[in-house]
Amino acid sequence: MLSSIHTRPAAYVTWREPVVPSSKPAMQDSTRDAPSSAVAEDLLDFSFIEGIPDAVTVQDAHGRIVWANEQSKRVLGPADEPALLDARFELFDESGRPVPDDRLPGKLALQGTPTTAAVLRVHDTEKDDDRWVTATAWPVRDADGAVRFAVSVWGDVTERRRREDDLVRRLAFQSDASDSLASSLDYATIAETVAKLAVPHLADWCIVYVVQRDGAIRRLAMEHRDPDRADLARVIEEEFTLNLSAPEGVPKVLRSRRSELVPDATPELMAADVYEPERLRELLTPLGISSWMCAPLLARDRILGAISFISTESGRRYDRADLVVAEDLARRASTAMDNARQFDERSHIARTLQKSLLPPQLPDIQGIEIAARFLPTGEGNEVGGDFYDVFETAEGDWAIIMGDVCGKGADAAALTGLSRHTIRTAAMQERDPSKVLTMLNDAIILQDTGRFCTVAYARLEPFGSRQTARIGDDRFQAGMLGQLLRAQLLPAQWVAPHARITVALGGHPLPYVVRRGGPVEVVGSPGTLIGVYPDPDITDVEVFLGQGDAIVLYTDGVSEEPDPVHGGETMLDVVLRECIDMPADRMAQRIEEAAVERQQGSSRDDIAILVVRIEP
Repeated sequence: MLSSIHTRPAAYVTWREPVVPSSKPAMQDSTRDAPSSAVAEDLLDFSFIEGIPDAVTVQDAHGRIVWANEQSKRVLGPADEPALLDARFELFDESGRPVPDDRLPGKLALQGTPTTAAVLRVHDTEKDDDRWVTATAWPVRDADGAVRFAVSVWGDVTERRRREDDLVRRLAFQSDASDSLASSLDYATIAETVAKLAVPHLADWCIVYVVQRDGAIRRLAMEHRDPDRADLARVIEEEFTLNLSAPEGVPKVLRSRRSELVPDATPELMAADVYEPERLRELLTPLGISSWMCAPLLARDRILGAISFISTESGRRYDRADLVVAEDLARRASTAMDNARQFDERSHIARTLQKSLLPPQLPDIQGIEIAARFLPTGEGNEVGGDFYDVFETAEGDWAIIMGDVCGKGADAAALTGLSRHTIRTAAMQERDPSKVLTMLNDAIILQDTGRFCTVAYARLEPFGSRQTARIGDDRFQAGMLGQLLRAQLLPAQWVAPHARITVALGGHPLPYVVRRGGPVEVVGSPGTLIGVYPDPDITDVEVFLGQGDAIVLYTDGVSEEPDPVHGGETMLDVVLRECIDMPADRMAQRIEEAAVERQQGSSRDDIAILVVRIEP
């Protein structure tokens, strides 16, 4: 009927000569206050309104209600449209702006302006309740064109509007959940985010359970509407262990991998899935638990945990619609947690592999300080990049290596491992650093990896008073066996007041020498990248270190670009002047701090630093 009135109002509202007396019973039955005789004499025949299923009101030219069918009382209240104008009611449009009396649909119709399907929110200030109505109003004119009446058709759309608003809130909740859960790859952070999303939108109290690597179940996150309940959450986590054999509660959800909904929950039910249920029941009783639901966390056919939603102070009673939202949140959380778990596993593998590509510890050389810093970057599951090493050669000297492999990932890690082992093997056969790097170049080209690296190789020859007798070279076999025998039979027992270092560079940044008391200078000769050309141009350069002198090797994560703030000097030029006479460990730390600071607080490239200093 409402659609018919919208499209053909003239079929129902037509002008005819007044025929309705002032005492007409229908008028008295359909309105609270009977109109005056003068008004009644001018009435049209609106008796057909009683048969219309929609709420209909009629206003005279003065804005007074002169007719209203029975349905209007159910939609607008017992006072008909005047109820809308009563002081206890406030009217708002869809955007939330107040609607003044003269802009109501009936009043606009009396001014000659029809209104079609205007949506109004009616707020009852006494009941603190809202109703939503639609209003369509037309003017009724006499033969002279003057507006005599306004006919308004009202529709109660409160339930429809509430469903729409609930849908919008749920869609917004799902969108917020997706954005929030996608913002982290940390397992604990995701669990906390889930709990905070659920409270208070879905629950007064939310607990996130996770299955740990050893199969144990842990309450990883808890959130309550009342922050003062944090102590209770701590007590539950520390003192109550989940009984996985319990027939109900969270253990049942974990076993069945199916959601559970209990509209009328009790403290006894909530405490039944732990050991010492009676003691937990006593703690839960004051919370006023009223309803409970639990959804499993599943990913790739693997149970990750469960989310428990509990209604307490709000008195909310969960239904199937609530469970649908809870399960949707659980699915999104499961995906985020599965991604985090995969990332954590890959990061663990990467860290383990990266650790294997670095020396487990630096050697202890009497009279010489050695310090290193290594700060990897990337997403946490990448490996490769920079490497360093310090080891004793077959000649009793020390090899100092700093390298940087192109790229990251498995291929870069493979090239890093190849480079370290090739250098160690070559150092047992060749004395000159340039020849060692040439052998490395040949090995990389032979592998045909399509990658290259830069390497700084320095041979350290300490000069001092060796306290053990030297055994002739004929006692040793060449290669790694010779190194092993020397390490076992001829432990280094000398003090090194000075040392000679022979440096060869394969495309690597030039090392710095920090003299005792100054100055700071670069040493070495730039060479060809390793693994690019079959005949690399690599030169050996000798430098002597005295007591208190240090040599610093590094990778390009420690920026060596000129710094315009310091007149074209590099960052290392400035920082190393501050490091004069510092111990090796403090010097390496200061360089690392400066490199990270230059990269605006977080390193964008791997940082590797190696400092070798003769004790003063």
